[in-house]
Amino acid sequence: MTLFSGFAAAIMVIAAPIQAQERLEIPLRIESLPDDLWAKNRITPELVEGGLRMYDTGDGAFNDASFWQIDLGQDLPYGRKMLSFDVAIDPQHQPLWGRHLIQPIIDGQEATPALNDDGTPSYDLSIAGDGKGFIIIPEDYGVQTITLDIPTSQTRLSTFAFMTGGATGFDMTLTDIKVVAWPEDDTRVFPQNPVTSSLGFPPGHPQSVIVEWSGFEPGDPDAPTTADLTLTGPMGAQDITVALPRRVSAASASAVSRLSFDLDPGAYTLTLPAVGERSAPAEVAFTVQSDRSALTQMRDEAWGVFYWITSGPTGPFPDAHPQDTAARIFGGDATRDITGGWYDAGDYGKYSVNGAWAASLMLLTGLNAPEVLNHDIAPLAGGTDRPDWIDVVTAQLDWLVKMQSPDGGVNHKVTTRNWPGLDVRPEEDTAVKYLMPVSSTATADYAATLALGAKILQHYDADRAALFEAAAARALAWLDANPNLVMIETTYDGAQYGGPYTDDDDTDERFFARAAWAALQQTPEAIAAVEADLETRRAVLYASDNDTYWGKVDLLGMWALKSIEDQLSENGAAQVNGALRSAAHKWSVLQQRSQWLLPMEDTDGFPWGSNGGLATTGWHWAMWARVDGDDKYTQAAQVLLPYFHGRNPLGQTYVTNDVGVRNPHLRPHVSGAFDLPPGFISGGANSIDLAGDPTSGAILGQPPLRMFVDHKDSYATNEVAINWQAAWSLYASLLVAAP
Repeated sequence: MTLFSGFAAAIMVIAAPIQAQERLEIPLRIESLPDDLWAKNRITPELVEGGLRMYDTGDGAFNDASFWQIDLGQDLPYGRKMLSFDVAIDPQHQPLWGRHLIQPIIDGQEATPALNDDGTPSYDLSIAGDGKGFIIIPEDYGVQTITLDIPTSQTRLSTFAFMTGGATGFDMTLTDIKVVAWPEDDTRVFPQNPVTSSLGFPPGHPQSVIVEWSGFEPGDPDAPTTADLTLTGPMGAQDITVALPRRVSAASASAVSRLSFDLDPGAYTLTLPAVGERSAPAEVAFTVQSDRSALTQMRDEAWGVFYWITSGPTGPFPDAHPQDTAARIFGGDATRDITGGWYDAGDYGKYSVNGAWAASLMLLTGLNAPEVLNHDIAPLAGGTDRPDWIDVVTAQLDWLVKMQSPDGGVNHKVTTRNWPGLDVRPEEDTAVKYLMPVSSTATADYAATLALGAKILQHYDADRAALFEAAAARALAWLDANPNLVMIETTYDGAQYGGPYTDDDDTDERFFARAAWAALQQTPEAIAAVEADLETRRAVLYASDNDTYWGKVDLLGMWALKSIEDQLSENGAAQVNGALRSAAHKWSVLQQRSQWLLPMEDTDGFPWGSNGGLATTGWHWAMWARVDGDDKYTQAAQVLLPYFHGRNPLGQTYVTNDVGVRNPHLRPHVSGAFDLPPGFISGGANSIDLAGDPTSGAILGQPPLRMFVDHKDSYATNEVAINWQAAWSLYASLLVAAP
């Protein structure tokens, strides 16, 4: 898996130790200044005696919100408690949103007022138009004490965050920050946590349950060593004795047992006993299926999602985004038509790099294993007599063509200056779209994808194939004329203009472009040009842990060359097969070692979009098994599948369906433009880069596999994206088609 780094550090706090007494006060002393996690660069923090001042140094009104987070990391006693602080508002502070000051958030959840001794709330709360509850500025602007409830059962306080309300001259000071608690004896009992697949197990798929145990300490010489379980199914009840684990999984911070079964079709229940005084029994139900109907439905729902994220006249919102007909080229007044294509993720932006990656996964599957894609897809944008999947990907390829500049370079992305509100429907998105500058990574990815598209379409649409080939050739010529990295900035004039998708190395993208061109042309010159770099790219691929995300495309280049294996030299074919085989093998070894049966070290962090990376690994395993005939990789792909359907510490099904994700970060759904369709894959656990996610306080400090929240505001864990969706859909198609 690819690891990202860089969660922006917020305020560091030195907290006083807890003292045993009936009423406990835990003062919190702020030691360092925070960063503005939304990068609005308007409000300034300043340490003052006993607290923190936040004030606006800009000119005029700041009719916007910024987001700040104080990282606490404070252990708390069990029992009633509250976070308390004094807030003073300077007389120059003039609120713009009906006396709204800040929206307080404790551990990622909107905070509620604690009650005073007389039963009244400690502050006035106002609900804004977006449903956020804001602290109200008192009429006399005097100092007021704010107390926020902390749940009785919560024994760790990770973060205190707040969103600021719009104001002229924003100026507030927080002092005397502390936790007030009334400790109680913690006599809670914790049930065992058995998790398995909510999808069930299709015929031929390995059957598994993973158990998180409570009630004993692994490694304690006095702890029990075994537990007696009962498996009940069509043939009655069966007692099973299992050894209890002697170590804790770093990925979940829990003692874990992996249980495997070989059962006939039917419904089963596994019952687990209590182990120790503070644990409780539990049970989990699962099915072993007699056919692949559930798996096939999963595949069909995953592919059906692409209709709902198709922009332009063939999608569900044909009259939305009128500004796409004349997107402004950044830095001038010229415009270009960029209608069509897929929404990149939970917003309405469209990105060349990620869009090319997603389309390329489909095209590479169609080149190397076309038979697995001969299934119907519904709903479908603009159905033809071609295989349905080609209609799906052509909608994206037609849009990509529009992203090329006259000189052959490709604009990196098209997006609005600022993110649209989460409640903005597609037809309400009318802000100016900007075509951001050309980059070498976008140009190379474009060249590769259009070359692959031309190779596929030449059998179905000769005119379109010729258009794609010519566009790829112009992009390759631009790359030859610009041999060094050309990259966009992460921000322009203080704004992000959508997601950055920046990269500091384009050598892998250039290799992918040459490989795809060789796959299309199949000339000695094109093949020789890419074979000269094969050994180097294979080494880079292996050293980078066989990356599975948009920023590293060596693996895709290898798959492009696999499609013309018989045209390569003997050494070239050996290098390509060696690269693909070694990636499959390396991930398989990691899966066998992992207590959670994942193709990564249990000590690794989980990157943004971890589910997409895992699904890409599953795709690669199933593809390699199909072209090489090694069934052990089919089984590896099948063993991975239950993770997405609840075989994880949260018991979370990461797919949108009746038992899965219900609140993805997805504007067309949140805004009410459509009811949530089944089949979206959510980004998943993210322990590396939370990037100011307003819900992050709920998961900060948790072990990696627990760092996910099914909340519409959680763009860092619960967003959807076309690169993850493409991998998920193709992985599903390959699983259905597996022997």
